[in-house]
Amino acid sequence: MIDTNTPSQTTRLAQLLTEMNQEGNFPLAVITDRDGFPIASVCSDGQDADRQSAVVALVQRTAQQVQDRMGMAATDEFSLYDKDGKRLVCRPFMASGHALILAVVVPDKDKPYRRLTTRTVNAIRNLWKE
Repeated sequence: MIDTNTPSQTTRLAQLLTEMNQEGNFPLAVITDRDGFPIASVCSDGQDADRQSAVVALVQRTAQQVQDRMGMAATDEFSLYDKDGKRLVCRPFMASGHALILAVVVPDKDKPYRRLTTRTVNAIRNLWKE
């Protein structure tokens, strides 16, 4: 399990998020646990990672309630769009037995993100094993 108190591991998580944000031109990315506790975040000026983490937790709880009440399988991804096409994408995943969420803000509805977030999730899983 990753020790988020270890500077090198926390730094590496931030580097992974920074690389993803730069490549995808995302203004904000955050990794939270399933309760919304922020583990790592990277954001451009004017973005609030703490507020983002709270929103992710709220969206996750709502998605879980929908799953439970509709009898659906585990959620692979959930997104919220605004009227201008900006979206919040949340990718729940497991890493060494821990439920985590990678959340990113995608600034344009036509901007691809899936391959990049999948690559980042896999890198986080590999790091979490160390």
